Amino acid sequence: MRSLMGVGQRGFFRAGATFCLLLTLMIAVRAPAQEHHKRVLLLYDEDRTLPGLAILDQSLRSRLTASLGTGIEFFTESMNVSRFNNDRDEQVLREYYSQKYRDRKPDLIIAVMGPALHFLLRHGDASFPGVPIVFCGADAADIRGTVLPDRVTGILVQRVFAPTIDVVFRLQPDTRRIVVVGGTSPFDRHLIAQARSQFHAFEPRVVFDYL
Repeated sequence: MRSLMGVGQRGFFRAGATFCLLLTLMIAVRAPAQEHHKRVLLLYDEDRTLPGLAILDQSLRSRLTASLGTGIEFFTESMNVSRFNNDRDEQVLREYYSQKYRDRKPDLIIAVMGPALHFLLRHGDASFPGVPIVFCGADAADIRGTVLPDRVTGILVQRVFAPTIDVVFRLQPDTRRIVVVGGTSPFDRHLIAQARSQFHAFEPRVVFDYL
């Protein structure tokens, strides 16, 4: 699961509890129950039916419902950035979201993964003016050099790849060559770059091939 990569189980659940508390507080302040059902938009970088995102989607929905009751109206969007990732695609999405949610303004947007957050930082004012944003699944590199607006907050994920190599050496101490397989999307290249930087320490002992 991409959003859990490199996060210890205990640390993940602590972060998850804090994240859900953030969501609860923001949406409760934004929309009193007497006005209308609270609208939450879940914005994913990829198809939310992917296994990792599907688990995260279910968790977010169940936690929010447990905290705030059944008066939540969920909306979900999948950007599919690995297939549609140029400037024109972003402009189309910006206009599409602006029109689609013009009369159904969300009370809160949850940006899942770095690409979804980047989109909202670039186009959120146009598509969802004034709507608070909480992000998850992004790491420090995703927001390096960025000043987050007051209405944007979230919890960063630390992705650690090196312990996987430690496990390899414990199980197969004679290993001399490791093949690292990655994708070609910007997000995949971002992960491979992080892995490379952490694997340098092992290179005197093993050769890495990146596919």
